[in-house]
Amino acid sequence: MRNGKTIGSNQKAEIYLNETELKKAGAKFVKQIMFCELFSTDNMALRVKGGVRVRSRIPGKADQHLCLRGKWVSLEGKMPGKTLDPDQEKYRDKVLAAQGIFIEYHSVWELEKKMREHGLISGKLKNS
Repeated sequence: MRNGKTIGSNQKAEIYLNETELKKAGAKFVKQIMFCELFSTDNMALRVKGGVRVRSRIPGKADQHLCLRGKWVSLEGKMPGKTLDPDQEKYRDKVLAAQGIFIEYHSVWELEKKMREHGLISGKLKNS
């Protein structure tokens, strides 16, 4: 995060240069949750095979996954104004159909808020 100032009760204006910075900040936040293991998906991995670039990911798969309080949770960080692409919408629908939780977030504040709404976290976190 390059800049942060309080704009609401505990809400901060978060400014990230790119989606990668946002996702790293989201991962850092989630790692504060006790008894939680975060699994990141390298969605941008490319392999070079015979001089041809080949994507080595499952299209639409969320950036990060965790199992918390007996629930499968998929996290997708997006820059403000950006939305899920069609493959990501299909993946979200599969997660929800399997009774999982899919959280699309545009800031760490929004990620925390949505995790609290789903009952995934409560009270203070380890480093807060």
